[in-house]
Amino acid sequence: RVDVGAAAMGLAGADAGLQGALRLAAGAKDEERVLGVTLALHHAEVLAVDEEARATLLRATDPAFIGRLLRSATALQRVALALLRLLLADEASAVKLEVCLEPLAAACTSAAATDPEALEAAKPECAENADAPQQAAPIVP
Repeated sequence: RVDVGAAAMGLAGADAGLQGALRLAAGAKDEERVLGVTLALHHAEVLAVDEEARATLLRATDPAFIGRLLRSATALQRVALALLRLLLADEASAVKLEVCLEPLAAACTSAAATDPEALEAAKPECAENADAPQQAAPIVP
């Protein structure tokens, strides 16, 4: 496991809640890590602009952990998707997370097969945002 405790404590702009969430996200057990990620996602605005905090979160949540979330129940898949949305904000992170593509595709395929109504309901939102500027870096360099 990666020790992000010192890095979490040293985040200049991070409040105690985010620091604690990042320490939990680097926990020894997946249960701790899920809780930490979930709590960290409540600080999405900070993580979106703070590269150091995002890098600490990426070190705490390695691609294998994210892949396990994507292969889990729907609620955990949603946590993984929210996490990926934040972490893919820069090219270096995108390259490190490239190994998540296969479990991400499998989760999408599974969701479409098990809940076609939800997929159909999401189409208008996807079409509405199709012309929106993209924030994430490309996956393939």
